[in-house]
Amino acid sequence: MENIGCNLSAHLKKALVDDEKAKFIYINNFEVEQYWKPPETVGIPSVSIGNARLMVNRLEEQGVLLASPTDIVILKRPVSTHFLQYLQSLLECPGIIYVENSNPNLNITKDILNCQKTIQHLKELKNTNNNIYFMPYGCSEYEEQLSELTGIPLAVPSSHVFSKVNTKVYSRVLNQKVNIRQIPGGECDSVDSLLETYQNLKHYLISGERLVLKESLGVSGKGLIIIDSEEKFNKAIKMIEKGLNKKNNGKVSFVLEKWIRKTADINYQILIERNGKVIYYGAKECIVEDGVHRGHLYPTYITRKLDEELRKAGEKIGRQLYQDGYYGIVGIDAIYDQEDMLWPNLEINARFNMASYQMRIQENFLQNQGHALAKYYELKLSRQISFNEIFTLLENFMITTNGQEGFLINNFATVNSGFSKEGKFFKGRLYGVLMASNMGSLFDLDRRIQIQLNKIQE
Repeated sequence: MENIGCNLSAHLKKALVDDEKAKFIYINNFEVEQYWKPPETVGIPSVSIGNARLMVNRLEEQGVLLASPTDIVILKRPVSTHFLQYLQSLLECPGIIYVENSNPNLNITKDILNCQKTIQHLKELKNTNNNIYFMPYGCSEYEEQLSELTGIPLAVPSSHVFSKVNTKVYSRVLNQKVNIRQIPGGECDSVDSLLETYQNLKHYLISGERLVLKESLGVSGKGLIIIDSEEKFNKAIKMIEKGLNKKNNGKVSFVLEKWIRKTADINYQILIERNGKVIYYGAKECIVEDGVHRGHLYPTYITRKLDEELRKAGEKIGRQLYQDGYYGIVGIDAIYDQEDMLWPNLEINARFNMASYQMRIQENFLQNQGHALAKYYELKLSRQISFNEIFTLLENFMITTNGQEGFLINNFATVNSGFSKEGKFFKGRLYGVLMASNMGSLFDLDRRIQIQLNKIQE
């Protein structure tokens, strides 16, 4: 990993607005990808999971340990008093602005746009700060509206650039353009091209392999079908044709690829500066289950063995992204397969990534020889849980000082985000980073934390 010092925010400011002393207002608008997908595009229907949107909207709380003390984070709701005290005991925290009367179903930017008091406050901040910028997770038309309303510029490119470079089709085209190893498959903008690509790939099915059909702008495991037979492919085609029949001038944008039998999923990050320089931030091994990202493990043997190849791929990808108008943080998904082959660019996420929210923690707490596991614990609850209850339950494992092994909680809001009434079951998540001197201790810590958390679900 590049030595970026102990202040990621200052590094971003220098790279993006050429002023380390600028003030950034962080808007952690997770799953902004939903606004990059053209409304006429036909996708793969997905089953909505109860309170999933409510939980995604509260992932924003992780921004408190991303921003520097001189910056500001806007949140939908106040941080639990005791949780905020815990965070402040670990690191200096940024200023926090809370939106009044937020709607749990709306993402943070839409909440801000609906709150005149917050808009007025932001205008006043602009009047007293010449070097103030919005720093969103990713930029859509709503962040641009907010910028125009308040007069506060964005530190990132336009929504048009974000929507262009964040598709799986773009990633494949880039691989071909800059000569990066490409998974067998094709980009499909019509049913005919899907059928043609399938004919080119069906020999993999015959030999016992699988294919995968992905929406170009699918996110978090949604918009993805594993194809293990011709019958399943034909069912997918019929589903897509049905969607096209429901929409006037409907369009499709898919990738159909060979399914790679993996040894490990990898995520590596780069930063593209406004002058085009590409900084490599290193790689982490991803924990992925059923196509859904569960967390990160680092450092990893994959990183050490293949670091230089990833660095070179990141440089190529960064230069091309810059030519196409993008600058800022980029997360790139790669796969290391069972034949010891690295596929360096499965997908480009030109925005903040979950790994981005671990960087300040990593800089300040993970020692040179340390190991870390960033993850979330699923909780099935029937009542609201206080931070103090969680802290007491996990007290023997909690990190309270630098250099200590244990568990650091970096998001508590998602624990109770799905609560509606006492006695009604809902799913919550507790996000954090586990740290230990070796892998054995790390996984033992994970096991013991899970045992303790099971007690509040019994």
